[in-house]
Amino acid sequence: MSSLYSSSVFLASLLIGTLLPVPVSANDSEAPQLFIAAFNAYQKKEYGSSVEQMETLLKKYPKSQVRDMALFWLAKGQFRKGNRLEGAKLMAQFLRDFPESPLKFAVDEELRELVVLYIKGEPLPPSPSGKKETAGPPAPVGAAAAASDKR
Repeated sequence: MSSLYSSSVFLASLLIGTLLPVPVSANDSEAPQLFIAAFNAYQKKEYGSSVEQMETLLKKYPKSQVRDMALFWLAKGQFRKGNRLEGAKLMAQFLRDFPESPLKFAVDEELRELVVLYIKGEPLPPSPSGKKETAGPPAPVGAAAAASDKR
């Protein structure tokens, strides 16, 4: 449990440190506020609320300074909600879009294994609920999703 606590403290410190730069404009200040609210919901295990808020943040601010963290926690939130395929898709996108992020070391082992299967295009093993999920191409999030919505 102390390793879980120290991991949480590390991640919280990392989050706070990355949110310290002053936003460029008033609109830019809303993204970190949305992120903090969504992250707080995740910490309270309110995964549905966290996912909804992270999705709003990424849609409204696709080039936000907190995009990497929002994508990471959105993937974890989907996974925790039981949406393993969506969690694997989003985490694969996070790892592809932000290969240098220190958050990559905080991916749950089970989710990491699902990401590997997803990238290979292999079916995911049945979830504890028995629901079988199959992999496919990565779903765009944020800037890529906004661009595809305009078509």
